[in-house]
Amino acid sequence: AGDWGEVVTLGGKSVKTHTLESKYTWLLLNRQFQQLINQAVYARTTIESAKDGPAILRLTLDDWAIVWLNGQKVSTLLHEKGLATTRIPIQLKRGKNELRIKTSNTFGNNRAIWAISCVVEKQ
Repeated sequence: AGDWGEVVTLGGKSVKTHTLESKYTWLLLNRQFQQLINQAVYARTTIESAKDGPAILRLTLDDWAIVWLNGQKVSTLLHEKGLATTRIPIQLKRGKNELRIKTSNTFGNNRAIWAISCVVEKQ
């Protein structure tokens, strides 16, 4: 699992962070967390854009998520029957765009996997 990184403050609470790298679009969260049910994590990344304009955020997850782009909430998702993909229209600004996703694994007996996939489709 590697070393835990910096401590940040989220919602008034101190939270330890961990840097994960993905060779593909998936983050396999069950590799980082022993308790898979009723736990929430935040994922954060930067999306570079050469210009202002619309895009689609294609997000695959199991259970629920809240999605923010540049500090603005853009979606709240709930999938109660396993992995599902949603396409969310977003507006990118030129330069760096911060994407944050809060997700949790809360339903059923799916203790074997907890994952999230994120792809940006530029229009």
